[in-house]
Amino acid sequence: MVRVLFFLFSFSVAIALGSVAIADSVTPNDRIRNHLNVRDIAARDGARVIGKLRPGEKANYLGQEAHWFKVRLANGTEGYVHKSWSRLIPSAPLAGGQKLELHFMNVGQGDATLISCPNGQKILVDAGSLSGYSADDVRDYLLPLLTPVRKIDVLVITHPDQDHYNLLEDVLGGVPVDFIYRVGEEDDYHSSFWKWLDKQSATTKKLPSDYYDKTDAPNAKMECGAADIWIMAAGIKATASRKNAMSITLMMRYGDFEAVLTGDATFDTEKVILQRYSKDWLNADVLKIGHHGSSTTSTGDDWLEAIKPEIAIASAEYKSRFAHPRKSVIERLEPYTKEVAPHAMHIGSGRQPNYTYTDTENYTDGIYSTATNGNVIIRTDGSGYEITFGFSNP
Repeated sequence: MVRVLFFLFSFSVAIALGSVAIADSVTPNDRIRNHLNVRDIAARDGARVIGKLRPGEKANYLGQEAHWFKVRLANGTEGYVHKSWSRLIPSAPLAGGQKLELHFMNVGQGDATLISCPNGQKILVDAGSLSGYSADDVRDYLLPLLTPVRKIDVLVITHPDQDHYNLLEDVLGGVPVDFIYRVGEEDDYHSSFWKWLDKQSATTKKLPSDYYDKTDAPNAKMECGAADIWIMAAGIKATASRKNAMSITLMMRYGDFEAVLTGDATFDTEKVILQRYSKDWLNADVLKIGHHGSSTTSTGDDWLEAIKPEIAIASAEYKSRFAHPRKSVIERLEPYTKEVAPHAMHIGSGRQPNYTYTDTENYTDGIYSTATNGNVIIRTDGSGYEITFGFSNP
């Protein structure tokens, strides 16, 4: 896994992009005159002081628990310091060179993610929405990113839910597609999908339910320069949330950076993947949250214990009729995600039809929703990564 980089954050959504990232060290803040106590547990009561951090000294940032930062001192001692008496220290920006970019596009209740590879290849994962989002808006965002050649090298349709594919015809009109991965049977899709597909010259492969890429053999079709991509699951058969469980689920690795893209993967999908791969191999920096942040179908405890995401992203609509992302999912993610600069967050809870929604402008966990952050973009050179977001086109 890699370190995330701090950038100056802008709160104004009228400005094109805000940027956030994660510090790699902690130091006492200006309130400390002598020293900051480092405790053995994330609490005041019952804790032992196991070290001291003086003004100007730095400790490695390891994570957070509630109001505490977990740190490692220069002598190797690991403990906790209170956030009220300490601060995170920014890292340097990414250096030049080839970058991998992940664009989690704001489509409301739906999904669309563009992978821009270090070698210029473009992989589109889904393009759909049930929120009335204009295909023109998605197209206006996507097309400027399709350089130097305006085409999609690989299209991945994760599963047969319309909010993952119903914008394809209008978004990709006039844009050639070389290769398509899909799952499911003919009657799983709306007839309009087949009419669109019949017009394509792309090679299409339907993945069987037992398909997955071995750890030593990244997917050959999704050639992404120095980045490797694995299909970890596709077409999984399940009785609960049948179509969602089919979701093509991807692992990406570029240098020390890893990301997992889930579609609407369910608990059943997660269970199969956990049986196929070791937890160490599954550990990733970034997780695209399964099923828009649904609490009843996705993002289980065992899954998160394996992934341990520093950053998590939900593709969701503001005040959606499903109340995504759900509070219980966010609470399951928070022990793993990193401290970031304050940003807006929108969280749903309760039972239908009495959903409630919570909005905050100062959320500091590394969890984002396209509902409040717009298009979320991650760029990495394989050793560090930066996060930008906003509601404007590139």
